[in-house]
Amino acid sequence: MITLLRSLRIPPLLVLLVLLATAHPVTAGVLWCKSDPIISLNGTLVDVTVDIPLDKVPLVIGPVAYTIQTPASVVRSVVLSDPGFNAKGITVRFTNRDGGIDGKRMLTTVKVTVPLDKTQLPAGTTVPARLTVFPHNGTPVVVEGTTDLTRVTLWITGQ
Repeated sequence: MITLLRSLRIPPLLVLLVLLATAHPVTAGVLWCKSDPIISLNGTLVDVTVDIPLDKVPLVIGPVAYTIQTPASVVRSVVLSDPGFNAKGITVRFTNRDGGIDGKRMLTTVKVTVPLDKTQLPAGTTVPARLTVFPHNGTPVVVEGTTDLTRVTLWITGQ
């Protein structure tokens, strides 16, 4: 991604401004920031987005970890990824599940964790996270969880 930005001669400040522009207000005046790889499952583009509160972004200490579980027969790939929070990167790991094929539909579970420096938080504090899975041929599904683990299982239709 960084090599692509350099080859396109996109200044780092512009990238930062674009990332900050993705922060958006939600309930109770909380600003959210997102990380979002785009994956392909049997030819269907799927935008997977995790949002965390903007004020917690400085606590991110490593790559956002996405685990995508589908039946083994599904053709899976990462199409595009962003630099993650604080440019710590992202990891996408595909795993297999038994069953879960119904014609062109595939049962898919998406799990995400965001590593935080919890020494900067009061003991027992959990940080909210919101996971959106948007198959480009379907309807977005949004679930709430925490940075420790947020997950959703849904049917995605391949091409």
